[in-house]
Amino acid sequence: MIMHTRSLVATAQRDVCVSESIGSVPVPAMANTLKVLAAYAIIWIHVPQSASGIKTIALMRFAVPFFVALSVFFVLYANLTKPPRSWTSYLLTRARRIYVPFLAWSGIYLGFKWLKWLVLPDQPNDFPGWEVWFVGSAYHLWFLPFIFVVSLLYYFVAQSIRQRPETTVPAAACLLTAGGLIAYAANHAAQLPLLDGLRYMLQALPAALWSGGLTLLYCRGNWRQLTSPTTTCIALAMFLAGLSISLAGDRNTWAECASGIALLVVAFASSVPRGLRPLESLARYSYGIYLSHLLVIKVLEVFSRKLNCQPSWVLDIATFFITAFASTLLTYLLHRSRYSRWLVS
Repeated sequence: MIMHTRSLVATAQRDVCVSESIGSVPVPAMANTLKVLAAYAIIWIHVPQSASGIKTIALMRFAVPFFVALSVFFVLYANLTKPPRSWTSYLLTRARRIYVPFLAWSGIYLGFKWLKWLVLPDQPNDFPGWEVWFVGSAYHLWFLPFIFVVSLLYYFVAQSIRQRPETTVPAAACLLTAGGLIAYAANHAAQLPLLDGLRYMLQALPAALWSGGLTLLYCRGNWRQLTSPTTTCIALAMFLAGLSISLAGDRNTWAECASGIALLVVAFASSVPRGLRPLESLARYSYGIYLSHLLVIKVLEVFSRKLNCQPSWVLDIATFFITAFASTLLTYLLHRSRYSRWLVS
């Protein structure tokens, strides 16, 4: 009984230390606005078919690393600022919110491919093998199992920080360094015989690690420095520099992830510009837009091939706006019903 009481007191003292270490940490002001912009930027990555349109894809490569970075931020932020949960409870919650929708969307895209094969067997199609269980049946669904695994790993990081708050800075330094090393390695691993989904995970891993390091510093009490106007201006400059490097040559994991992380720091800004505030109302739909947009694109591709439409920048722009509208509307409709909200929330 005495030992149990001492254990409870020790746990309470550690929680007090963590609370004092973290303090009152605000949620990033521009997170919702930039999340919406990133969702629409990802749509553009998958749209262009014309030569002129394909050249512009590099300008949007920041969007996926930003999505990864923001997801990691909120996972670690929640684990550090909210009451601790048991491993079993956390695992089941993560599986229900991430992996179950992943399986559902994989089934939806697989059903579309089967229907397309039955109706239009002459059009190109691709069916996944056993890898469907961890990369999905569509090439953008890798994001969900990736975030699922990363969130489980960061659970243990958060628990470690709770027990030993003094290790926050060393842990952040390790994460930032590991992200840089993996970004360098990813640039030299382009020719490795990896599945596309695994390659995308490798390219996104630096953003997940860098975001973890920044989140630890943010929650430790450095949020005032990270939200200052000077920091925001520096982050914007880094974001534009990363875009320039991405646009100048081949795929560059370092530049793409650096741009995404720089945009995460911009999200830390203390206020949202007035002109961007209307986008905040769409923030709840950004996740669903990401998951559903490729279905709209593939349907439009079927019609364009059937009508013998030749690739052009006009067709690219029309496809983008139709996809943005349709995926937003579909997500809105799914979000309205409590029976389908779990697919997009």
